[in-house]
Amino acid sequence: MAISFRTYFTNQTSTLNRNDRAFLRWMDKIEEVVFFESGMLLREHPDQAYRDNFEIGLTSDEMAKIVLDTYFKTVEFVSELFPEYRHYLVY
Repeated sequence: MAISFRTYFTNQTSTLNRNDRAFLRWMDKIEEVVFFESGMLLREHPDQAYRDNFEIGLTSDEMAKIVLDTYFKTVEFVSELFPEYRHYLVY
């Protein structure tokens, strides 16, 4: 797997507080589930309100479900719209 979300952002900034580090660990857990289920890195999926959902207390599993639901609904929509390209889509 590619560089973790936490490692990527830790390399970008050196002044992370405790809450920021907790957020990045939370994001790593989401990325692990999303990558396993979709074969895509989290950064390859559409943007989500990650920080807001972290702050209100969503678990990493709940957030991963939101990401994956969005992904699979998009794949389903595109495959219905363009059935001739169905075999190119990753499920």
